[in-house]
Amino acid sequence: IILLHERNLLYRSNTILWEGTLEKAPGKLRALHNLSHFYMAEKNHAKAFTTLHALVKSKASPHYISYAHSNLGAIYLQMGDYLKAENEFKSGIRAKPSLPSNHFNLGTLLASQGRNLEAKESYEKAENLYKKYLWGFWGYQVPEELYINKARLLLKLQLYDEAESSINDYLNRVPESGPAHFILAVICSATGRLEQALHEYNQVGNAPKLKAEAHNNRALIFIKRKNFPRALEELNQAITFSPNSIDAHYNLGNLLIQTKGDSMKARWHLEKALKLTTSQEGANRIKRALDTLS
Repeated sequence: IILLHERNLLYRSNTILWEGTLEKAPGKLRALHNLSHFYMAEKNHAKAFTTLHALVKSKASPHYISYAHSNLGAIYLQMGDYLKAENEFKSGIRAKPSLPSNHFNLGTLLASQGRNLEAKESYEKAENLYKKYLWGFWGYQVPEELYINKARLLLKLQLYDEAESSINDYLNRVPESGPAHFILAVICSATGRLEQALHEYNQVGNAPKLKAEAHNNRALIFIKRKNFPRALEELNQAITFSPNSIDAHYNLGNLLIQTKGDSMKARWHLEKALKLTTSQEGANRIKRALDTLS
């Protein structure tokens, strides 16, 4: 808390300093650029908008104009205005096509909208630009998030080899990342490497929801191997970590039916899953399982 307070004081003192500079020299580009950075750090979006819009209309270099569009897009994203965010990122690309940050941000926005092939293209452009140019001059590094975001996207597209390459790039930088180990586990499972998948699911850390998903997915592997006692253990663990896991309740109820286990428990878990689900498709699937108990 003390460190956060000191950091906020530092942002505030820098803001006051550059506000004074801008007051003495209106339109000074360096002051506009630095002020926009500190306003964004303070989450003062109104003032950030003012400085960023002044920058994009100024005679600043294409680099700084592109950077300003990137920051405007980031603010619009936080406000939930995806169309304006997309327009800002594309304006930034037009201002300086070789700046990778706008390609990266656009890819993340497109992926969130399910525009997966467009997102893949944007991510690849960003990655190639980071590798091609010596962005160290500007203090840039390849963002770690690029690799994990790209891996998630490639996994959705079932491009498993590319997804695995990308997630390994991420794990080389963040080896303890639970979400990254989870993604790698899903890839291993999808490509038939079930033993490795089981191992990777054990590396996901202790975040309750992710841990529950890992136990649920381990259960599915044991069901595939017809090791039903282990599958039951895993599903009970999943529910312990996340009592409202729809998948775990459904899979546990369904497994009890398939193994002729306790039908009352099976019904309880299925009805719990039915109460929790918001998907009509999911509700229909659960009702079909319940019908087998009638």
